[in-house]
Amino acid sequence: VRGRASGRGDHQSAMVPRTGLTRSWRAAAVAAAVLAVALVEAAYEDVPVVKGRRLYIYGKPFHVRGVCYSPVPINESMLFGPYGDYFTDEYAFLWRRDLPLIKAMGANAIRIYGWDEDSDHMLFLRYVMDMDLRVIITINLGTAATTPVRGDANRQKVANRLASQVQRYGEHPAILAWSFGNEINMMEHGFLQEFDREFVCGWNVHEEKHGGCYNPKNPPNTSDPCYDSSYCVYSHLFRFINQAASAAKQYSQVPIMSAFADTDQIMDKIQRAGHLVPALDIWAAQLYRGYTFGKWFKTAHNASKTATNHKAFLITEYGVDAYHDVCGHDPKKTPCFNQLGDSSGSHEDEGTQALWNRNLTLEIQWHSSA
Repeated sequence: VRGRASGRGDHQSAMVPRTGLTRSWRAAAVAAAVLAVALVEAAYEDVPVVKGRRLYIYGKPFHVRGVCYSPVPINESMLFGPYGDYFTDEYAFLWRRDLPLIKAMGANAIRIYGWDEDSDHMLFLRYVMDMDLRVIITINLGTAATTPVRGDANRQKVANRLASQVQRYGEHPAILAWSFGNEINMMEHGFLQEFDREFVCGWNVHEEKHGGCYNPKNPPNTSDPCYDSSYCVYSHLFRFINQAASAAKQYSQVPIMSAFADTDQIMDKIQRAGHLVPALDIWAAQLYRGYTFGKWFKTAHNASKTATNHKAFLITEYGVDAYHDVCGHDPKKTPCFNQLGDSSGSHEDEGTQALWNRNLTLEIQWHSSA
């Protein structure tokens, strides 16, 4: 019988005493014990499982219809405590208000970004479960300044953060997956630069338009110095992610992913170095490409079609807001800031927002493997 409290999935024997029982009573007792074990094991079918490119729950493909949920009360900020973690008992008034509305939209999952590793979240997880939702929990790494990754000891410390949370919450039925960081491949977060410095990759941190290797218009070819240096940087980034995912897998089989920014030709990096992350269950990307995803689905398929890269792909962010913002279109007037009642021409445009988001959602449905 597996113990959900530990999340380790240990098995114990179900013993039925035989002394003093008639054959019929012994048979009935054995049948009852087998039924009890079967019922407990059946309960574990609610643990999400990735097989090939599909995510399964209760043995059936699960099509994620999620909402990125990051509430911030008035007069509060992600920049100070509780640093975006509004999922504790103190803030129950927020998620008890919002989750029923999210469920009513037709969503079956939420993704959250703030998660204080010292706080208790059991009441929140229970309410997520009561709403018949699942949650993707992000272990926020911030930047390399706040989360040092240079040196084996520092990387192990960060990996242990994910592992400790997975151990604490085990295979809680509300949890759909854990995300190790958010967009940690973005240059602004500094992790790529740290791996470049430590392993002397020779990677030019500047953008391609400024003579560097970052965010090229096309994937580098083998004669380009950026080809080898970018592989060096990403190979160590991916090994770091694999280290964390492997540590977490000691305690639970709930899927592990890391949501990447759609930048720096990330599909090229996955295609070339993705074999270094065998413990990762799901490739994930945040896509903001306008009205259509274009050729992204084909590119993602090609990047992950090898035996070592073959995983499910999840789009963890997409869409467009309702504000038609002209600020920034004129390079002579940049930077600029919109103000209430100004004459910039910026305005709310829910019609275009609905059209774009509907088209993007339909494209996801057309390409879904669920």
